Amino acid sequence: MPYSYATERDSLFTDEGQRLFLKIRDQVNHHLKESGAVRGDKAAAGMAGSSWQMLACLDRLVEIGELKRLSPPDVYGQHQVYVSGLRWVQHGRSRFCFLIITPSPRPWPPRSVPPRSGGSPRPPVPRPPPASGKSH
Repeated sequence: MPYSYATERDSLFTDEGQRLFLKIRDQVNHHLKESGAVRGDKAAAGMAGSSWQMLACLDRLVEIGELKRLSPPDVYGQHQVYVSGLRWVQHGRSRFCFLIITPSPRPWPPRSVPPRSGGSPRPPVPRPPPASGKSH
């Protein structure tokens, strides 16, 4: 019987499934912080449990928008490549994180970080025009 997320999904909501999900999520975030991308086999490396349950954890992270799958569907689960589904936006000196839920028509770049020292400055973020009418 081949892997099916629909079949494995329910096992993620058990106590054991949640513990595995959190471990895999932490390991994925570690890899994303280091390199900006993670492969399925590296996300589950060193974990104890069913391989299908581990793949279901990755599919769940894609489903809730924390990961975005870059690989085409015909690639085996352990060889699929994932990047963060969270988009960081710079505004002045503050950074905001937005969760992108709808798929974009163009591929998301693997990593979008501000340049380090010596890089060119970012263009200013356009601000909306002031509202017409009374001012407070």
